[in-house]
Amino acid sequence: MNRDDLIAAIAQDTEAPKTVIRRVLDSMVEQIHANVARGKPVKVARFGKFDSTTLAARNWRSPRTGKTIQIPPVTRPRFTPSRAFKAAIKRHR
Repeated sequence: MNRDDLIAAIAQDTEAPKTVIRRVLDSMVEQIHANVARGKPVKVARFGKFDSTTLAARNWRSPRTGKTIQIPPVTRPRFTPSRAFKAAIKRHR
């Protein structure tokens, strides 16, 4: 399912116009991006938690040259599904 399929499915379930659903979905994604970028986790009940994690600086050795380089710390987004989400996936298998 892609973004347009999701919008169509939500519009059908809610009987709301696709344009409204598209704006709501875009706003939700933008709010998640902005808050996680500021270091604030976003929890959506029955869905999951969006936050970020920082990978520590580390050394890496190139297998080709044997040279060791320092990789700086990296901040990455992370999603943790809720128990309800996990249970729904398990039910639909």
